[in-house]
Amino acid sequence: MKKIIALLICLALNSYWAGAFVPSQGINRPMAITRQVNGAPTIVNSNHHMLPSPRAYPFYYKSISSLSTSSLSASDSANDEVSPGNDSSNRLDKTLATLTSGFPFFVLGGAILALWRPSLLLWTNKGDLITLMLALVMWGTGLTLTKDDFTVVLKKDLTSVPIGVLCQFLIMPMAAFSIGKTMLLNSSSVHGKALFLGLCLVGCSPGGTASNLVALIAEADVALSVLLTSCSTILASIVTPLLVKLLVGSTIAISGWTLCTATARVVLLPVLMGMIVNAKAPKLASRISRFTPFASVVLVALIW
Repeated sequence: MKKIIALLICLALNSYWAGAFVPSQGINRPMAITRQVNGAPTIVNSNHHMLPSPRAYPFYYKSISSLSTSSLSASDSANDEVSPGNDSSNRLDKTLATLTSGFPFFVLGGAILALWRPSLLLWTNKGDLITLMLALVMWGTGLTLTKDDFTVVLKKDLTSVPIGVLCQFLIMPMAAFSIGKTMLLNSSSVHGKALFLGLCLVGCSPGGTASNLVALIAEADVALSVLLTSCSTILASIVTPLLVKLLVGSTIAISGWTLCTATARVVLLPVLMGMIVNAKAPKLASRISRFTPFASVVLVALIW
């Protein structure tokens, strides 16, 4: 029961800071249909629906854009209808977007399933399967990025990187320490000490694939999230042992080279490959990216 309570609190805190429960800028948008009146586009039908994120589901907004800019004849003025093909495609994207927005609940369900019957998820620990699954998540994220996204961060918003890394190494460790010390764990027992150490270790290891996925779902700056993940993971080889020693009093050994190679394999290389596909075959990337956000949610839930 203590593990489940700890999981619920940590998940709620993580979702709060990452913005998973905050509707993205692209979620609640009006769908407008326009026609040409005296040579100028005029809105003739507008209603508010829960629409998918433009970054996560670019194909949806591409179809809406082409519909909105098309000229409607006078004979169609009475009925503003969407073609069956577009309507079916839009319903699919809206369904996928709704499922993707339930990311915290999928992760929570996966964690409860693992606690209840671990044998159902032990297959994910075979070989390098977890590394491959994480790389697929980052590849799907890279499909939505271009080099201009990183250029904007590096040229116009570079101060966000050190500030973000500093917040990661301050807020998460203190949150983990506070939860473990005041609410959940009995540090006087051997079992309690082990849980407390594990919770603090997780809090002192900020950045990860899931944070980039949440940034994509929340319509945040995914390029900045990838940069923060890369920087914080590399710095973790030095900072994480110091933080754990400060908070818990235990020392841990972390290989800096291992962290660097893991970051390159799991984060940097897959993102780069996704960006290459987006640059060379944007239509293919757009179609694939319709499904990658929800597929990434499922993968992260299985890994959790």
